Amino acid sequence: MLERLARDAAARGDRAGVEARIRQASALPVDAAERRQLDAEVFALARRGPAAVPLYAYFFLPGTLDGVTLAQWAVIAEPTLGFAHYVLGLQRQNLGLWDGAADALDRALTQGLPGVLFVRNAARRLAIAAYRSHDLARVERAIRTLSGPDMTTSDRLLAKDWQDRLTFDAKPR
Repeated sequence: MLERLARDAAARGDRAGVEARIRQASALPVDAAERRQLDAEVFALARRGPAAVPLYAYFFLPGTLDGVTLAQWAVIAEPTLGFAHYVLGLQRQNLGLWDGAADALDRALTQGLPGVLFVRNAARRLAIAAYRSHDLARVERAIRTLSGPDMTTSDRLLAKDWQDRLTFDAKPR
């Protein structure tokens, strides 16, 4: 509800209202997916660099432009901002653009993300996009990331599953 109120405030041009609602929402105990979304919104609100405007529109002004366009503008504005590549990768993956999604998610991981929840999600999505685009090097990158010390047991098991898939695919039939 607070996120919806934040978007309503954004539609009225009330930036202070957006920030207040997202700050309230961020203080609530939520699951990991909701936490990642709120952290993304907080990141977008705090951004002061060239990608600030397209990131704000991406999260708080849906319908002004499509998500892919806004994410691309954020990448163009700040090509070294891993978070911009992250949202572009998510958008491309939603469209089934596997090569482009793998490229953007790989860049996001390379350039850095604002927290482990984003790293985890980027690596999970990179594995899928890279596998579907037959980019084994990037699947292996996702496996290495998911096997890292900051990852959960389920992430490490997912990495093992991806490794087993690659091993199976490599066997002659």
